[in-house]
Amino acid sequence: MSDEPKASAIRPDIVEIILGELGRSGPIGAAFNISIETVLKAGVSAKLDEEVTSAALLGAMVSNFNWCALLGLHELEEFDECAWSQFRKGGQSVASEAGSGADYALVLKRSAEDVRVAVFQAKRGHTDSAGRSFINVHRDRLQGRGGKVIVQMRQLQRFGFALRGLAAPGIRNGDLSSCSFVHYIGYFKDSMRAVQLSRMDAAFKLETAAKPSWYIDVEVPDSAPMLSDVLRNGLVDEPAALKWWVSTDQTTVERLLPDLINIMAVSAFEKAGDGRPLTPRFERASTGLRIDRESSTRFLGRATDAVAANAPTRKLKL
Repeated sequence: MSDEPKASAIRPDIVEIILGELGRSGPIGAAFNISIETVLKAGVSAKLDEEVTSAALLGAMVSNFNWCALLGLHELEEFDECAWSQFRKGGQSVASEAGSGADYALVLKRSAEDVRVAVFQAKRGHTDSAGRSFINVHRDRLQGRGGKVIVQMRQLQRFGFALRGLAAPGIRNGDLSSCSFVHYIGYFKDSMRAVQLSRMDAAFKLETAAKPSWYIDVEVPDSAPMLSDVLRNGLVDEPAALKWWVSTDQTTVERLLPDLINIMAVSAFEKAGDGRPLTPRFERASTGLRIDRESSTRFLGRATDAVAANAPTRKLKL
């Protein structure tokens, strides 16, 4: 029997796929896009909970950044670091989910004065009989230190204010307008779509009420940006053009996002006299951000609590 593979069984050339994305999006954008498609096509978001989907997305990014860095040397970009910040499940510090309200954040460093951050709280999406998409944004309240009640959505608001360096009065007034870089990301069967906290005034009032509903469904309209669109926006040239990211400084990022996992391989090379690059040498970024080397697998395998089947539901439109 011949060992030669049949033509019909040969998979599309992964190099060609990556080169196509590189031409459209550049190395970082290509890594983002390919990673999202990898997770979706594997059926992870359709079959597994949001924590496993997030972990799969991180793993795909780590892998694809290396490929895209290797094949995209001709498209050098200004960003010298990309990191994933995973918030701890235990504790109540700013590095925890309870303290920040977030599951993870992505960080793109352009300079010490222009470090871009997008914050995500992941939810498994669902659809109704009419084909409309929803995410349940309710989270049971936690008991904090000194009897303080912790509301996830309010913690997200506070964290957004902290990253922007804003004062507390807006927090007390329920102002969400400056939280466009804080996202509820819905993992659906065929897509990953984001709804910004800045668009959730109605849900915020319900969730922070004295007696919140057990189940608060927020509709994710077709106009909601795909995760790939959100990530691509972080690559714009000028900070003023950021719609779904915030630009802050390195000191603020290291204070508020202490657990950073580097997901970007950086190429270092010299150019020949005629301008052509020599053989690249790959190394991990070492331009300043303190990276946590702990394995990202520490947050795998944790399922979210099921919501009671008879829980009252509020469906909200943006």
